Formats: sequence, C-alpha cells, structure tokens
Amino acid sequence: MPAYKYTPLDYQTKTTRLLSLLPGARADEIHVSLKIVHLTDDQLRFQALSYTWGSTDNPVQVLATDLPENINTGYLHVTQNLAVALQHLRLVDSTRDLWIDAVCVDQQNLEERGQQVERMSEIYHQAQQVVVWLGPSSKDSSLAIETLRSLGSKVEAPENLAAFSREVQHCIRGRIFYTTSEGSLGSALVAAKPGDHICVLLGCKSPLVIRQYPNGSYAIIGECYLHGMMEGQALLGPLSSKWKPVLIYAEGIDEHRFGFVNRETGEQKLEDLRLGQLPSGWRLNDPDSKPDGRNWFINDETGEQFPWSSDPRMTPEALKARGVSLQDFVF
Repeated sequence: MPAYKYTPLDYQTKTTRLLSLLPGARADEIHVSLKIVHLTDDQLRFQALSYTWGSTDNPVQVLATDLPENINTGYLHVTQNLAVALQHLRLVDSTRDLWIDAVCVDQQNLEERGQQVERMSEIYHQAQQVVVWLGPSSKDSSLAIETLRSLGSKVEAPENLAAFSREVQHCIRGRIFYTTSEGSLGSALVAAKPGDHICVLLGCKSPLVIRQYPNGSYAIIGECYLHGMMEGQALLGPLSSKWKPVLIYAEGIDEHRFGFVNRETGEQKLEDLRLGQLPSGWRLNDPDSKPDGRNWFINDETGEQFPWSSDPRMTPEALKARGVSLQDFVF
C-alpha cells in the first residue's frame, strides 16, 4: 500500500486537520481517518494530545484515510512513542477525535508547518481537553501520580490562572523531578545526579543539593524543592495542622516574608510557634508590634542585638539542645 498523501490545507482560512482514532483492541493495527476542519466551527469537539515525540528510529505504520469520502488511503509512519500512546488511547467501540501535531500537520510541508505552529495556541485553547501522555506505567508511576495529586490538592488556583500557569512554567524550566532514598518527591536543577545529597543548611531559605567528592569535601549543586521539608520540618519538626505556611507582606520593610496563617481564625504570624519561648535574657524589641518584619532580638544581659532573620533559638547550640542532629560540611 502506498504512503498516505495529505490533502492541502487552505491557508487563507483557519483550517487544520483532526485525527479520528478508529476503535479497536490494544494489539490491533492502528487505523485513523483525517479530516480538514475550520477552527471557527463552534461544533468542533476534540482533544489535543501533548506528548514527547521520542526517537524516530523504527517507526510504526499507521493506516490512514481521508474523511468524509474515505479515499486517499495510505500508510503514515509515526514514532514508537506515539504508536504506544494511540494504542492506549484507542477506544474499543467508538472513535476518538484528536489533534496530534505529528500527524495532523504535514511535516514534509514547511509552509504548512509554519502556518500551523502559529495556530497551535488557538488549537489547544479550542480543544475540549488536553490529554498528556507520559508513557506506559512503571513501578514508580503510582507513587509519582499520587504525589502530584497530593501537591495539586494543596494549590489554591488564583483568579489570574493564565499568569499563574506562566509562573509555574518559569519555575520548572530547567528542572527535574527526583525521589529520595526514603521515597520523598522533589525537584532540582538538571545538574543533580543520583547519589547527591539533600541537606538543610542553617541560614538558607530552601534545601540544597550537595555532592561529595572523594577527598571528603562537598560542592553545592543548587537549591531544590523537597516535599514535606520546605517549612523547617528538618529542624523544628512537623507543623501544626491549624497553621498554614504563607507569604506575608511585611509593610515595614516593603517585602514578603514567610509566615503562618491560622486556618480557623485567619490570624497571621511571622514567628514560628514551634520555636517556643526565647532563651533567658532575650526579648523582642517590640513584642506587641504587628508582624511587619521590623522586629529584632535584644539580649538584656550581654547587649547583643540580632536581626529578625537571626533568631537566637536557631543557633547550632540551641538546635542541638532541642535534640536536632547537625553535621558540619566542608565546601
């Protein structure tokens, strides 16, 4: 059977192609139909597929035909990764309409490729749903999905969802997901490697990825996110369920500081209640002031003064007295 020949699109109108994935069992040959549609059609119902193309080695043949005339039948060649996705997404008893860039765009037609790339945002926006194909499941898939679901349940979507999505994309660019030997999930810079260590250094706002060298010294690879360890749990233990970590605007210094809000009353605090009472001789300069970041610590016995960021309850000696196991690193 000959190769499938694409029917040209009309570049003067908002047209694209949709792929109808014909029903079948998992092991059946993949059959699809292609049809040209207008993006201005309010009756369009389709899903857009987001996936990784993967290697182009050993492509898989897909039998394709044109709709509605059922003519121009021929074979398309798709990557192994897309073929597996189509096998898993195929329904048993009904067709499924999809937009897939590798198939719905004639990849050999440079003019069409350029024109369709310009319309991808509109295509994805008009899709009823975007299906993300991550690949076949592995032994850790359930853990990853459950962890992502848990993280997602803690996200409060803002009113400006588009801006929030852009911020998320910016934050995860150049990063990878990892799991620790204890099974916790996190994200780090792509420079991180298996065997690196995650540590919490006093004075740092987030955990760090560090790497040990044969001579015993360490190098800092970069900051990281580690689920369940971003609110000082490594040093102070778990946070009470009544308090939620948030960013609080500190008017006195015109910046945001990490703080806590009471889930029941809405009360805000910059001070971490897990710290307990100040050591003997220490006090806040203005204990009754609002949580505006202008407070500092004063020792009436020695005359020492610490800024808000240098809490005397967080010194190595104070943490060791709380039973926290600390380790020295040579960088």
